[in-house]
Amino acid sequence: MRRRTVTWGIIGIAAFVLLDILLVVLLASRPERTSATNQPVPLPVIATPSGTPTPTAPPLQLAGRSRLLVPIDDQTAWRTSMAGCGGSAVAQLEHTVD
Repeated sequence: MRRRTVTWGIIGIAAFVLLDILLVVLLASRPERTSATNQPVPLPVIATPSGTPTPTAPPLQLAGRSRLLVPIDDQTAWRTSMAGCGGSAVAQLEHTVD
């Protein structure tokens, strides 16, 4: 009885290995699918109007305080302003998702 169990165990493992090899060969011989969605899409170039440039606001002065910017990913970031201990300046923590 023990010999029969060992024989069936070896047959089962051999069948599993052969099935695994067959599946790997089928997957490797599969043709590669190409799709139009994988191709880069050219973006239209938008011309900027020529003329007088619009004035920009001067940079914000924080009276000697510096800011730290910590980007998390392409859309999320945290910003804080540094402040000394015991002073009247308060540190601010800001969060942006754009």
